[in-house]
Amino acid sequence: MATRIILMSFASHLLVAGAFMTGGAWSADPKGRLPGLPAIYDQKPDHLWNRLHAALLVRTGPDGKDYGRDRLEPLLWMESRHLLEGKPGEKAVAVLEEFNRDKGDTLIDDHIKRAILQRDLWLVANWLSGTPGSEGRLEGELGKAIRRLALSPREIAELPDNYAVAVAAKKHADRFDAKKPEQAYLPPGLFQDDGPWVCVGPSDGLTAPLHFNTPFNNSVFLVFLKLPGGRGETLDFLKRLGKLEQVLAPNTDESTKRIAPFLPHPDFPEWPNGTEVALVRRALLVDSNRRVVASPLTESVQIRVVTAETPALTKDVLEIASSRRPPAEWQSSFEFQLRRADLFAGTSGGLRDVSGERDFKTGFGSHGWDEFDEPLRKDQTFPERSQPFPTNRASCAACHNFPGAFSFNSIPGFAFGLPQRIDDDAPAQRPPGPTTVAAVENRAVKWKEGQPAWTALVKRLGE
Repeated sequence: MATRIILMSFASHLLVAGAFMTGGAWSADPKGRLPGLPAIYDQKPDHLWNRLHAALLVRTGPDGKDYGRDRLEPLLWMESRHLLEGKPGEKAVAVLEEFNRDKGDTLIDDHIKRAILQRDLWLVANWLSGTPGSEGRLEGELGKAIRRLALSPREIAELPDNYAVAVAAKKHADRFDAKKPEQAYLPPGLFQDDGPWVCVGPSDGLTAPLHFNTPFNNSVFLVFLKLPGGRGETLDFLKRLGKLEQVLAPNTDESTKRIAPFLPHPDFPEWPNGTEVALVRRALLVDSNRRVVASPLTESVQIRVVTAETPALTKDVLEIASSRRPPAEWQSSFEFQLRRADLFAGTSGGLRDVSGERDFKTGFGSHGWDEFDEPLRKDQTFPERSQPFPTNRASCAACHNFPGAFSFNSIPGFAFGLPQRIDDDAPAQRPPGPTTVAAVENRAVKWKEGQPAWTALVKRLGE
């Protein structure tokens, strides 16, 4: 009994410091340290939702520091074993079992918080579906928790449009300023059907399909385009683009053929200086009917602005573009990401400017190995070793490395620059045209419900 009293007293002191130990779910490491719990869902760090969040999303690096406290995606890679074995795996299962056994979903009746927690659990479940040897208690408990947190279709539709909230907060500029090319901005009217921005996508299939090739693909990706002349000029560009039978033509210049065997068609329309393109990621949720539903919750916004007239694709330009280090004067880039703490506090819709921050590479375009398990050499420091770009802004140029409209990877054949070959046997893919947000959402939902990971999850939702 005396020992138990001492432990309870010790835990109360840790609570003040932001760390907590409970029910065997959290335990000290060999050096006696306890992981701190982020107070994301409740001001009490030991709240069950906070412990569940930490068990699945917070990781301790080789430098002894915690990462992922309020990150958009889990710090997991396809080869990660973090939640599948050892103490982290036991901890995750224990907290999930407690959540399901004690009806943890009833502890908070905030629809936004329920949606975000379900989103996070579903991201982990989706990662598990593509990880060999992951079948077990963790998957089953995740399915139960996802079902418990499900909102009705009406409740999901009534969730706030946090992008509109962020714009209305006026924390950031509402337009690009050429005199301040690194000043992030959030344009109003982005989702306006008849506004200056045009929602762009293929006539069928997914918009931004490469972004679905990730373990964290529980989202809708929307592409918006705005030329300086507004909606009319943007629609004219798309019309001219759509008239091309082929957007690429063989490169007949012997001096540059090795760099780019194919070049844009001579009639390919250009983007003028000042053209803007936005990629918006919105959360999919699982509703109370066990269906995939598009939500109005914006997870991230990436904006690029063409800041120079498009140069001719000379040998020098092609070599620079192929190196994936285009000059800064070609474009300006910005990125906003959802932060749970800001969203729940009502701060600018939860969208934070992360353009100048540095981050790990997970999900889209990432490698398979786990950065936290990789040994450090003597000349390496963590996490800098594991963060490939000096800023999030700098990472944009790696994929959008050609100038002007040639960087528009939504055009088939243009992804990551001009292709090295064309498959003559493949059916011709038409350039994208104007579409609607609803159409893009419907196609993303249909695609998601056709995936094996969703079929497997539905079975667990019904258990």
